Amino acid sequence: MKMTPRKWFWILNLVALGTVAVGARHPRVVNRPRGAASEAVRTLVAPFSSIFTGLQAGVNGFLHPHENSSGRVNALRIRYQNEMAMLVTRIGYLEKLLRETRVIHQNFPGLSVQRLRAASIDGFSSGHGDLCVLDQGWRDDRRIRPGDAVLANRAVVGRVVQVGPETCTVRLMTDPRMKEIAAISRPVRSGLISIAPQALIEGAGPERMRCELDQSIHAMAPKPGDLVLLNDSEWPRAVAGAVIGVIKAVRQSTRTSWRWSLTITPRTDIQQIHQVVIVLSSRR
Repeated sequence: MKMTPRKWFWILNLVALGTVAVGARHPRVVNRPRGAASEAVRTLVAPFSSIFTGLQAGVNGFLHPHENSSGRVNALRIRYQNEMAMLVTRIGYLEKLLRETRVIHQNFPGLSVQRLRAASIDGFSSGHGDLCVLDQGWRDDRRIRPGDAVLANRAVVGRVVQVGPETCTVRLMTDPRMKEIAAISRPVRSGLISIAPQALIEGAGPERMRCELDQSIHAMAPKPGDLVLLNDSEWPRAVAGAVIGVIKAVRQSTRTSWRWSLTITPRTDIQQIHQVVIVLSSRR
């Protein structure tokens, strides 16, 4: 006799009912009839449950073939894109630093070690202007004199105004009493483009300098990022052409319509460093 699926279904149901009946009539074997029934049902349903679980997994795999792997791939792609953007930014910064270093190398005469004196910053004083105190005085080196330039990170940050036995005082470029002549140039891959050969730079308080630049018909307009190079005969020749700042903002002057008003920031934030170099103008 051929067994059809319907016959198998009824046979399995009869076996399940028989199992429940036997368990109910023999409490010593099965103490809890309900437990036996639930066990029997679970026994019968288990094969079908595993089959349905497999089918569900297959359908999910067909509809979403690589959901987890694609998520990991997207996360890795975003990570690599962010790292690439950071790398491009760093390369741009290094290129800018290289151009500025080339400017300094071309315009900044070489200094021997004997002409330099390292110093640490002891503190700042803003009561009478932008001043800082260094830990070097005439007892450390008698060649330290008022008027010596002070460098930090290849840029001029100030000038010695007073020398004591153990310390010296430096007036920073941002001090309102500081005024110097400088050139404004734009660094490019081929070298420097001159924007203004001479401009009067004035200190304007903490972390800021200013300049009122005459507008010329044939001259290029300044823009943020242009370099401000020291070009003052009253400063030591050793620092002629050194960077003192970078143009931050350019706008029309409020005093007159034929001038640019420039906001300049120091090339180096002296508040964030601890070591500077004194360029000794005296050889003795």
